[in-house]
Amino acid sequence: MKLVLALALAGCFDKPGFAGKDAATGDAPIDTAIDAPMACTPSKPSAPGLVVNPAPADTHLTFRDGSLFGFRDAFTRYPMPNRLEVGGQNLVAAPEGCGFEDAVGVAVFPIFTIGSQSLSGQPTHLLDVEVTGPAFTQLRTHWTIAIPSACSPQPTQAAGNTSWSFFPDGKVVRNDTVTPGDMAAVTPGPSGCNCSGASGVASALVTSYATFESTLLSAVTRSGESEQQGLPPAGVIDSMAGACARGTSMGKVAMFWDRLDNQDPPTPPTRLRRVTNASTSHEIVAFVYDMHATSPGVALEQDASFGIRTHLMLNAGARPCTDLLANLEGMATVQPVMIGPAGSLASVFYNAFGVFDDANVHSGAIRIEGTAPAGFAVRLRFPGFTAVATDRPADRVVWQRGTDGTFTLFFLDGISTQSPISVTPECGS
Repeated sequence: MKLVLALALAGCFDKPGFAGKDAATGDAPIDTAIDAPMACTPSKPSAPGLVVNPAPADTHLTFRDGSLFGFRDAFTRYPMPNRLEVGGQNLVAAPEGCGFEDAVGVAVFPIFTIGSQSLSGQPTHLLDVEVTGPAFTQLRTHWTIAIPSACSPQPTQAAGNTSWSFFPDGKVVRNDTVTPGDMAAVTPGPSGCNCSGASGVASALVTSYATFESTLLSAVTRSGESEQQGLPPAGVIDSMAGACARGTSMGKVAMFWDRLDNQDPPTPPTRLRRVTNASTSHEIVAFVYDMHATSPGVALEQDASFGIRTHLMLNAGARPCTDLLANLEGMATVQPVMIGPAGSLASVFYNAFGVFDDANVHSGAIRIEGTAPAGFAVRLRFPGFTAVATDRPADRVVWQRGTDGTFTLFFLDGISTQSPISVTPECGS
């Protein structure tokens, strides 16, 4: 039943993953109705893609190479990721608590952390399964948490959400938003405000992060480096555009950060931390993006929101970290492609969720022209049709259909100006 659901739903999109100053504009509402059975057989059925288990107690996705991305039980904890399984290893670090980055999540340090292990301060939380399918799946983590009274002149709470867009090749596009105080300004430092392990810290960091178990890693490679064969020295390395963790079984998790407004600072506000928790003697490697930082004693303003987009890639195979990072950077900086009938093409931009979303309605064959890295997705509108076919080999294209006439196609190979793609609707009129 889950597989039928996964194949039936469309690659449609809701509001963007964050609403801060770096936010993108919204997309079409999600259509979650199930398609009727196809009346004819497509000439090129979809290749195998994502396999999705949407059960709240064990939400997880399996990619084409067997890598797995899993969430903590949404009934009992924050539904943030607690499993990044590559090459048979879960590389996510064991929990560290509020004073450190905790598993995979966001934080307003030193006041709170939102990770899969965290659950304090009377939070509320929800994991929405917005779209499922073999070519594109989207989930969204919502959360709120009460802010200690010592941090603010009046009661307030922090709120945020993270959207997770998944693609068959192991790519994930993550959009975080964090609003530290939606009803009042928040200032860290006073007694009773900061979390355990961060007493006396008077400046704030709004961060997005992922942590890895140091003992399971064989190497870490940063963007711009050659393939590394060991871990970085203990301490903090600043200003990397991306980084990749390689497990001892050779599975890898790569990350590349970019702001949606294309106003990325010349010096990325990032940190690679290899640190040991003195109270537990537990060492982690953390990839951190600082969305915002304050000076000591400076408040986080009421209703201020901060956001960042992160491209991730899970890979269980032999691809080196340098290749994964180059692919993610290529996606984050990709230029528009041209889509439409021959002689009437229009520019289509790469959206917040990692898809070239064509808003035009088509009734016949179209072309896709331009340049994009391997593993790119396109959303097309062919109302009245139930299938599509391309001029690419069937085993290199994953596609899904929705009842609103949309099709999401994921191309395992890239596109160049010398190799345009043709797409033809089928089974309809």
